[in-house]
Amino acid sequence: MEVHPPLSRFLTKSRFNTRSWNLVDSTDDMQFSYTPLFTEVFINQASANTLGGFLPNTTSPDPNWGKCLQCAAIDRARFRLTPPPPRSDFCSQCFSQYCYDPNYPPSVQELPGRNYVFSNPDPGGVTKVNRFLSSNKGSIIGGVVAVVCVAAGAIAFM
Repeated sequence: MEVHPPLSRFLTKSRFNTRSWNLVDSTDDMQFSYTPLFTEVFINQASANTLGGFLPNTTSPDPNWGKCLQCAAIDRARFRLTPPPPRSDFCSQCFSQYCYDPNYPPSVQELPGRNYVFSNPDPGGVTKVNRFLSSNKGSIIGGVVAVVCVAAGAIAFM
C-alpha cells in the first residue's frame, strides 16, 4: 500500500497589509496580551491571507483560491480509488502554485511586497521610547543645547 504524506496548508508572511502596517503575523513567543489595535490588525491580515490566496508576481488575491482549496480537500480521496484518477489540469496548476517545492523555491520577484520583519502596530515600553527618541532626535538635541545655553547665560549674568 502506497503511503501519502499528510496535506497541510501553511501560508506564511502576509502579503495583504491593512492600513499602513507592516507584517504582524509573527509575534514574540512570550507576548500573551495584545492591545485592541494589534488584535484588529492581526486578525485582518490573517483573514486576508487565508481567504485570498495570492497571484504570482503580485500582491493581489487569487480569484481561484476557493477552488484551489477544494482541490486540496479532495486530493487524498483520489487515492482511495483504484487506479487513482489523475489530478485535473486546474488542480495540478493549484498544487504547482501553492505547494512548496524545495527543488524550485519561489524567487523574490515572484513574491513582491512581502514583509519579512515583524512590525508591532501598537508598541509599548522600551520599543515605544526608542521609537520616540529616534524620531525626535533633532528636537531633543536642540532642547538640550538651548537649556545649556540658558544655564550658561544665567551663570555668566550672575
